[in-house]
Amino acid sequence: MTTKQQQLAEFLRTHGFSPPPSYHDFWFYSDPVRPLSWRHYASPPTVVDLATELLDTTGFRALQLANWLGATEGAVIMEAVQMVIPPIYRADIKLLVEALKLAARFQQREGQRVAGRLAALALAGTVGVALFMTGSLKRR
Repeated sequence: MTTKQQQLAEFLRTHGFSPPPSYHDFWFYSDPVRPLSWRHYASPPTVVDLATELLDTTGFRALQLANWLGATEGAVIMEAVQMVIPPIYRADIKLLVEALKLAARFQQREGQRVAGRLAALALAGTVGVALFMTGSLKRR
C-alpha cells in the first residue's frame, strides 16, 4: 500500500464515497440500477456525473491524480477504491474507478491548457522584449 493509495482512500472516506458501516451487512449487494446508493442520488450517476462531482469536491485537486496516470493507469486508483468499498459492490467500484480516472484526465488536460497558455505568454513576453530591445537599439 502506497501513500498515494492511502491519500485517495482517506479522501473517499471523508467525502462519503465509501458506504457507511451499516452497508457492510450481508444483505446489501451492489445494485447496478442504483450505484453508490448510500449517496442518495436522485437518479443513477454516470461516470461523467461522478467525475464532475469529484472535480468540484474540495481537496480533490490537491490529490493530483493526473500525475498518477501512466503505465499503471488505474492500478493505484483501483486499489485505493477497494480499500474503502467492499468487493461485493463490484458495480460501484467499477463506476467510481472510471470516474476517478476520467476526473484525473480532465485535470491533466486542464493542466496542459494552463501550461500552454503560460508558454504562449512567455513567448509573447520574449518577443515583446526582443522588439523593444531592437527598437531601442535602432534609436541609438
